[in-house]
Amino acid sequence: MCKTRMEWNRKRLLFGFYALLAAAILWPVWSVKIPALVDYPNHLARLYVLAEIEHNPLLQRHYRAHWSINPYLLPDLIFSQLAKVLDIYPVGKIYISTVLVVQMAGILALRKALMGRVDAWACVAFVVLYNVTFQFGFLNFNLAVGFSLLALAGWMETESWRKGPRIVLFAAVGLVLFLTHGFVFALFGLMLAAYEWGRAWQEGGPFLSRLVPRWLPLGMIALPSGLAFLLWKVDEAPLPTDTKPAHIYLMYGSLLKQATAPISPLLILEGSPVSHYFSSLVLLVVLSILLVLSRSRRHFSLDHRLRWPLGALLILSVITPDYFLDVAYMHTRAPVFLWLIGLIAIVPKSSIPAFFYRSLVGFALGIVMLQLWSVHAKWAWLDGKYAEFLRASAAIARGSRILTVKDAHGEDRKPPEFYWNVPVLAVIERDAYVPTLFKMYSLRSASANAAIDTGHGDFVSRDDLLASRDDKISSEIDQKYRVNAMQRIYWAFWPKRYDFIYYAHEGAPENPCPMLIEPIEKGSFFQIFRIHDRSESAQKTTELMDR
Repeated sequence: MCKTRMEWNRKRLLFGFYALLAAAILWPVWSVKIPALVDYPNHLARLYVLAEIEHNPLLQRHYRAHWSINPYLLPDLIFSQLAKVLDIYPVGKIYISTVLVVQMAGILALRKALMGRVDAWACVAFVVLYNVTFQFGFLNFNLAVGFSLLALAGWMETESWRKGPRIVLFAAVGLVLFLTHGFVFALFGLMLAAYEWGRAWQEGGPFLSRLVPRWLPLGMIALPSGLAFLLWKVDEAPLPTDTKPAHIYLMYGSLLKQATAPISPLLILEGSPVSHYFSSLVLLVVLSILLVLSRSRRHFSLDHRLRWPLGALLILSVITPDYFLDVAYMHTRAPVFLWLIGLIAIVPKSSIPAFFYRSLVGFALGIVMLQLWSVHAKWAWLDGKYAEFLRASAAIARGSRILTVKDAHGEDRKPPEFYWNVPVLAVIERDAYVPTLFKMYSLRSASANAAIDTGHGDFVSRDDLLASRDDKISSEIDQKYRVNAMQRIYWAFWPKRYDFIYYAHEGAPENPCPMLIEPIEKGSFFQIFRIHDRSESAQKTTELMDR
């Protein structure tokens, strides 16, 4: 009776502990209007268009919904429907909160599948929640990571099931994963294959005869997702023109990037790469030293069931390029899984001193609290910057086309990373067309904007803006691709094709083209220019010559 009561009290205490920790982790999200995840404004704008386009004629001029089977369908479908009944900004924060809650649930579920119960050690894996992929706003990826942790826990818990029901259940789970993020579905398949390899390795008898019966159900589970993949490829939108672009199939970044990818940047406001990597590396080294010391004293072990999946993830983390098939930051994905599962799989032994165990857990909690404080400070500061643009955007006429320009020369085409997607908020605030909106697969440009449609795109440089004033130069570059299949030259004939310019800067720039544009609003990091029509430009030229 006493043991039962003690167990009940332990469960209540753990529930309260994780409930408070979850509330703390969600606090930065709800403390600002626009959480400063790099790509978040872009995803938010897409959800807004999908929710409003049916009844908004201005949006209908610029975009068209395209619902089809694709690897990002589920989040777009669910949260765009929610945006029909709630304001888009709370919907975005609900989306981010869902990502974090699902990941926390996945961590706890996998820990329970390994240990038979949830313990305090599970919170150590929470240091990976605000990782680099999350900071970049890869929300679909992180949501799918949480789903995959839940699915892996479910796979371990259902080992005693009959094969038929288990295959049916996980075929559905696999399809949900694929429709959330295709790459995570592939990673989940890799983890299951490595897990079953390890299980077969531990059994007696001929290895191949043990492995095939374990891998065969995995192939059957993948069939619905394989069919969905084929349907997606058949329906995939063609490139905007027949011009052959230059693909970037494979490009590697630095090993330092890959080693520090899972740990959130600390104590920085604008995302300086040096500060980011230094602070992340310090945390990583300290935590690793503590774990190595505890391992050398045999205080911890690594759960044998997850050793093969961790080995597969480690190899993948090392060999994955930074850029693959026109997708950037690929090298940051597998390390997130590696550290999440690696921390979850650590099993404390009964020989560990209670003080040492509590110190490790306390150190991890300290990292989490430091992350939350630094993220909140950064987001609160950036929220004020975003508010500047929201106020200034009122000067933009509704339904306008906006060109994004960086006050820079040559290849320096991007402002600081947390400002990359600020102009896309004009889609929400002014029903505008911004070519660099992430349309993904659920949204496409209307035919009226076919000439300026691009999958992704950097800011236009000042040099390119000035050069493309000339119709002859614009004719030469129109419909071409600057970097790869996703980044088209979309600024040709800009005086005719656009209404406004968002001009990003880091100082006090002069008007780069006073005969064609005039300033109408400004903020600390941008200016908004109105583009004259041809008659206005001719009049302006005459006035300047008269002076």
